[in-house]
Amino acid sequence: EFWGASSEVEVLYLSNEGFTGVPGATVIDLSPEFGSMVDPAKESTKHGSGHCTKMEAILKYLARHRSGKRWYVVTDDDTLVNMQRLLEVLDSHDDSKSVYIGDRYGWNHGEDYQGTNYITTGGGMALSGPALATLVACKSCTCRTPDSPDDMTL
Repeated sequence: EFWGASSEVEVLYLSNEGFTGVPGATVIDLSPEFGSMVDPAKESTKHGSGHCTKMEAILKYLARHRSGKRWYVVTDDDTLVNMQRLLEVLDSHDDSKSVYIGDRYGWNHGEDYQGTNYITTGGGMALSGPALATLVACKSCTCRTPDSPDDMTL
């Protein structure tokens, strides 16, 4: 049985297909609402291997259907989470402000120029409710292509 069924927090599997193979798991099929944004054929192409529009769909789903939460934590299905420690870390931050937490990466930094700093989504990320609302409302925060790197785009 799925551990999330007895968790003190809501645990969802957001997928591009429905499945019932894990007893106790809440699985949300994003494809009826988001269609091509979550099409697995568009995630990995000759131009890239990201899944930007899938992440965009996940965040929009959370904002539309799970609004009002203090925190939103997004991880891959193979990410291990120490739930007690995660909740302690989140409680140490002010969730009334726009807060975006995760493993910081940098790309294309040089001695004479600043590159791009971003939170890598591979290790998971946490967004406060206001941060999620700001991100979803942002008109210029969109994926260039469906397979763009989601973390660098965010």
